[in-house]
Amino acid sequence: GRARRRGARAQRGERRHGAGVVEALGALSRGRLAALLAVLVLVVYNANGREAYPTGDSRPTALIPLSILYQGNLDLNEYRPPGAPVGGPVRLENGRLVSNYSPVPAFLSLPVYLLAWPHRAEINGDILRWTPFFSKLAGSIFAALATAAFFIAASELASRPAAMLAALVLAFASPFWVSGGQTLGQHGLTVLCGSLGLLFLMRLERSGSLRWAFLAGLACALAVGVRLTNGMLFAAFLAYLLLYRRRAAAAFAAPVLVLGLPLALLLLSMLGGSGGGLEAFAFVARIGDQFGNPLGAGLPGLLVSPGEGLLTWSPIFVLLIAPVVSALRITRKASAGASRSAAALDRGSTLEMTPAVRLRLLVFCLATAAALLVLYSAYVAWWGGRTYGPRYVVDTLPFLLMPAAVGLGEWVRRRAFWAAFVALFLLSSYVQLLGAFRYPCRGDRPGDVRRDEERIWDWGRTDIELCMKSPRRQARDFETMRRLARMTWLELTP
Repeated sequence: GRARRRGARAQRGERRHGAGVVEALGALSRGRLAALLAVLVLVVYNANGREAYPTGDSRPTALIPLSILYQGNLDLNEYRPPGAPVGGPVRLENGRLVSNYSPVPAFLSLPVYLLAWPHRAEINGDILRWTPFFSKLAGSIFAALATAAFFIAASELASRPAAMLAALVLAFASPFWVSGGQTLGQHGLTVLCGSLGLLFLMRLERSGSLRWAFLAGLACALAVGVRLTNGMLFAAFLAYLLLYRRRAAAAFAAPVLVLGLPLALLLLSMLGGSGGGLEAFAFVARIGDQFGNPLGAGLPGLLVSPGEGLLTWSPIFVLLIAPVVSALRITRKASAGASRSAAALDRGSTLEMTPAVRLRLLVFCLATAAALLVLYSAYVAWWGGRTYGPRYVVDTLPFLLMPAAVGLGEWVRRRAFWAAFVALFLLSSYVQLLGAFRYPCRGDRPGDVRRDEERIWDWGRTDIELCMKSPRRQARDFETMRRLARMTWLELTP
């Protein structure tokens, strides 16, 4: 009798302290939840009305779609002011100004830029206003799709409510908000490709159909096209398949040929012929010399430094360690035959697979995240340049949050954990909100951080503190949006 009373009190506590509210999400279909989540992310990410990314690294990528649509080429000669220096994100190849970054994000964003096609004359006359607008719009769309894709992938292993909580952490309580969804860069698409790769891998484990292996390879090949360091993702997925699904490895690797050859031809065209292409490949080969940073310097910096640490900028990830450990422990017990533990993790998930397969998927996610962290820790500029918070760790987030989603379903039923989760979620979201609305901040990192890495470890002068004291940045995109709507209306009405 006493045990029954305790159980009844616990159930009432769950309803009062989060589980009842969270499980109400289960009443909606997964597709509707994913669509609602994508719309929510798109609206919130654009609420600041500006491109919250102060460096010029993404500008060439944002200009390439305009160059394709208006000039029919991939160079940026038309957008170089007379006498402007060449360097940083661009370089001269055979008299052509080209980007140092992959054009794949630009190609994928072309449908967004087609909105400007009827008004190309006016837009070309005010390129400094329109380029940030379309860059931000395309970047936020990719981020919204990435969040929805992660939710669908997480709901394959975890319950829908737990997957939704993990997706909300990704979208609003992590550096993904600023580094992944505020410009047409590489990280939003990397998270999208990584999430799709996980989804297709889980579908492969469920059905055994080789088409899922091909789609996973397509996602990973696209990720490599977006960002060269994503070769680590391709290698991780391929290693998993060679270990556990060897028959699917060839289907997984096939998209490299499907995408690789056309992309190589496009790059050669962009670089001005084979000479430019060979020079670019030599440049890529020299990048290997830049991955010699001591692991003891980069890894702690990416995790706990006040300037670039994930756990500092998103303290909710400290709390998520417990669900990750719990998911591994329960799944390991289940794989050894503890059916009750298996049922604890199975509630609400849409994917039926053996506990052993679940365990190796969770280990795969954590191993992939660890490999990416080690890769970026070894990079000489591991802090990622002048950015708001950790930028490189964004690529690891789908793999870190997937095991957390599996364990969250049980932990949110605990009153203390739910209260801590809500508090740290709000705190982490506030930190990202500051960057979206106020970065770059007054007094932001004076000097050259490459010559003084101790600035990243300065607890007395962080970007968070500086942004708290800085005013909100001007929301120029709202006026640009009104201009586009007005021009479109005039175009459609007689």
